[in-house]
Amino acid sequence: MVQGGKGKPKKGIKIKARTVGKPKSKSTSSATQKPIGGVAKGKCHHCGKAGHWRRNCKTYLATKKKEGTTISSEVYVIEVNMSISSSWVLDTGCGSHICTTMQGLKQSRRLARGEIELRVGNGAPVAALAIGTYSLVLPSGLMLELNDCLYVPAISRNIISVSCLDKSGFIISIKDKSLSVYRKNVFYANANMTNGLYVLDLDMPVYNISAKRNKPNGLNQTYLWHCRLGHINEKCISKLHRSGMLESFDLESYDTCESCLLGKMTKSPFTGHGERAGDLLALIHSDVCGLFNTTARESFWGYALSTAIYTLNQVPTKAVEGTPYQLWTGKCPVLSHLKIWGCEAYVKRLMTNGKLDAKSDKCFFVGYPKETRGYSFYHPIDKKVFVARNGVFLEKEFLSIATSGRKIELEEIRDDEETTAPVL
Repeated sequence: MVQGGKGKPKKGIKIKARTVGKPKSKSTSSATQKPIGGVAKGKCHHCGKAGHWRRNCKTYLATKKKEGTTISSEVYVIEVNMSISSSWVLDTGCGSHICTTMQGLKQSRRLARGEIELRVGNGAPVAALAIGTYSLVLPSGLMLELNDCLYVPAISRNIISVSCLDKSGFIISIKDKSLSVYRKNVFYANANMTNGLYVLDLDMPVYNISAKRNKPNGLNQTYLWHCRLGHINEKCISKLHRSGMLESFDLESYDTCESCLLGKMTKSPFTGHGERAGDLLALIHSDVCGLFNTTARESFWGYALSTAIYTLNQVPTKAVEGTPYQLWTGKCPVLSHLKIWGCEAYVKRLMTNGKLDAKSDKCFFVGYPKETRGYSFYHPIDKKVFVARNGVFLEKEFLSIATSGRKIELEEIRDDEETTAPVL
């Protein structure tokens, strides 16, 4: 370093003068110019000369420029999850059903521009063009209605929203890389995992559907309604099921009911036809026997007869078209409140002696009151019949083999000549 601007510089130290303004560029020939990234070892794979790579070769760049092609890096994208129109993806993160085609979209309505917009994974907005109800024919043979399904052609997959299915009352079960859809213990569809997505293939047949149904208690619903409806035959139960008067369940065969054998044993009919009623209350046909499948006393015969009339008036009969209740009132009967006559039930006590006493008593269901809604119960300790609005009915225990009298491998009987139900 030189102090005061005077003095001689030390030996071995070079002083470079600072230039003001733009430095003069040194002209370098192309022969002495080094390639980008350092001196290339070996020869160019295009021209064969040494000192540069092919990406810096002037001959190679000129050739590419004449061909009109770019030399930028090329990216190949392979979509392994692309689905066809017959497959649907069940998505837990999507809030709406989405279809990619208008075919199958019923009751559709065109949407105004910007009326409904969706956000895809990268945040980009996509517009829905229409909304409607999409009907899917499942491999199980059932029909699945997708309400408020959006038509979005920009989406590459058909999507079923799991949250929308949950709002519609469906139950979703995920196990062993498989997603199953149920509703009221009825199996609807099964979607297998493919590349991390649960894909429902509508073209795939379903085998052994009964093995996939969700049956929490194993109770035969057909036999349960057979007992609730006064031991009517399976044809009447099937007719009520098709008309929608009964809740959705699987129609199954059941073992022979001994009570039906005791009360409905028939023989070959005589030729000719008897007189039938033509108007309401013109003629009452009654042929009733009962109290076979219960332990109730004969003193309850009046309650049993009233319950039989009340029940059989709400089910189809061969005497009239439809049900007697519909002909009398013009309304469709509601059957969800019917219970098995004579079954045990727990009923809440009106008064208790203390907080530690039982809050309910075990009683017997004996009928339906005419004056008010509810049920008639018999209290075995007080030996009184009273009316209560609610109760917990032990129908499953009543249908056990020891109580109901169900038998297996009995002789076949003819049920085509069934007794006519009493009509009032």
